[in-house]
Order: sequence, then structure tokens, then C-alpha cells
Amino acid sequence: MKRLWTKEDDDLIRNNVKHNTVDEIAILLNRTGVATRVHMSKLGIKCQKRKRKYPINEHYFDNLNSNSAYIIGHAMADGCVRETNDGKFQLTYCISAKDVEILEFIRNEIGSTLPIGEYRINEAMLRMNSKIIFNSLSNYGIIPRKSGKESLKNISKEYFYDYLRGMSDGDGTVVFTKRKGGGYEYCWKIYCSNEKYLHELRDFEGSNIGYIRQMKTLNSFYCWDVKKIEDILYIKDKLYSKNNFCLQRKKDKFDMIENYYNIRTEIKQNNDIKYNGCKFGYWTVIKKDDKLYKNQNHKGYVCKCVCGSIKIIPASNLIYGKSKSCGCMKKVRC
Repeated sequence: MKRLWTKEDDDLIRNNVKHNTVDEIAILLNRTGVATRVHMSKLGIKCQKRKRKYPINEHYFDNLNSNSAYIIGHAMADGCVRETNDGKFQLTYCISAKDVEILEFIRNEIGSTLPIGEYRINEAMLRMNSKIIFNSLSNYGIIPRKSGKESLKNISKEYFYDYLRGMSDGDGTVVFTKRKGGGYEYCWKIYCSNEKYLHELRDFEGSNIGYIRQMKTLNSFYCWDVKKIEDILYIKDKLYSKNNFCLQRKKDKFDMIENYYNIRTEIKQNNDIKYNGCKFGYWTVIKKDDKLYKNQNHKGYVCKCVCGSIKIIPASNLIYGKSKSCGCMKKVRC
């Protein structure tokens, strides 16, 4: 049976509204917060604004900059906005726990101390409630149930690559693996269920690199696929030109592709490779090794490990990641 509101209830609300929040009044009435809020609205009584347990800069997305564009791009990839049944406006991120550095960056940028929790096994979650942020993000195409309806809105050319870096760190992948038959496979991809949106990104970028194709295993998904190594390095230069925040493990893959391309090019041209100071894993190149270098099939370098040991490492082992340290890091991991 529906519980009716009484005059005593109305009086209790009026007597406590100045010093209590809606949730606190609801407890006094033994009712839900939603029901209390609706009844107070009918009575014309304004609710006292609920005090935040954790601070948030609700106007963070009002002005676009490099960092906010990155967060918006990542929200398009891995964020979710929704209005809950009890009238809250939520932005939620759920990502792999190994990429928790992204959530820490977002939390620091919005000036908050919100806790980063666990969602499922090996997944981290950051959730914030704010109607102002909810409305601000809608201006950039981030809306409830956005899958299949993604769009590129209000992102200027100046901050496009920051936005794209956020997308890449969320729904992108960088591949650099050894083929079974020899050689290496490399590519950069961004996945999305909206083919039109991927064309929007590619057309807005303007260089017409790569192509948009439908996934073979997941027919409802598409990807922007860039396979040509020169095009991958072009994207890398654009994404990381400002030295702003990024997911380090994906940047490391880009660096591996660039090292492979540079050294392969020099070897093909039979030129000396000038990589003094370059880092490969835990090795730092000191100079080329003259003795090993005379053999055209096995060019090598004198390298110094982080522990201080110095060894001569063949170029191919550096390029392909076969040698990352003198062995000291294996002992540390054990």
C-alpha cells in the first residue's frame, strides 16, 4: 500500500531543511532520498546542496586544453555517462588495472581525491557524480549509451592529436611482434563500433593514412588500421609532439618501432649507425664495436646496463628486443 505524505511530514521537512541535506531528512522520515526530493519539489522547498565528500572541479571541461582534450578522447573510448534512478549524473571509467596511471592522471587533473576502486578482476574504476560535468561532456559527443553514436564534436585542430592520443590509449593498440616466418609485424589501430566516426577521425586528421575496415572476428566493430611503418611514425610524432601525459606502455611500443625502422634503414644503406646514448630496454649505447662491426652481417655496439656492466651487443638483438639487460633485471624480478 502506498504511503501517503502527512502534515507532520511536511512540518518536519520545513523545520530541518535549513540545516540538513535531503538524504538526512529522508532518514528522519524513514523514506527514500528520491521520494523525499520529489515531494520537496512539489512543496516548492529548495533542497540544500549536498556536501561533497570528495572535491571536484566541476568546470574543468568548460575550457579546452591539451590535458582536457586527452581526457575527453579517453572518455569517448572508455568512459560511460548516465543518469541514475535516484537522479545522479555519473561519469565512470573502467579500465585495465595495469593502466591505472590514466585514472590517477584524470583524478589529479579535476582536482579530486576520489578513490580508485576495483570493478572486476584486474579492472580499476573511477566514478564521479556531477551534473555540470555531465552536461559539459555532452558538448563533445559523450552521451549516455554512446556506442554506435560516437561523433567528433567541438574539438579544434589545435587539440585534435591530444584527443586522438586519449582515444588511442583507450581503444587503440600498437603492435610490434615477430612473425613466425621471419621479420616483424607492426601496426597502429583504433577500434570502434561506429564506422562513420572512424572516417570522421581519419578525414579530420587530413593525411589519409591507413584505411577503415570491418573486423573479421567481430562484425559489429571497425578499426582504423595503419600498417605502413612511415605512417605509423608520422602518427607517433603527432601524438607525442607536446610531451604531455600518455600511457607509457603504448609509447614504448611506438619507440620500438621507430628504433627498428631507423637501424634497419641504416643497415640497408650500409652506413654507420649513430646511436650513442640511445636506450634499448635497460641498455644504453656507448659506441659501435669496431671488431664486430667489420662483419657486415653482424653489426654490434658497446652498451652499458643500468647496473653498470658493459657488453658488446649485436644490433639485431637490440632492435628486436632479444637483449634488454645483462641479466641483472631477471634477478630483480625473481
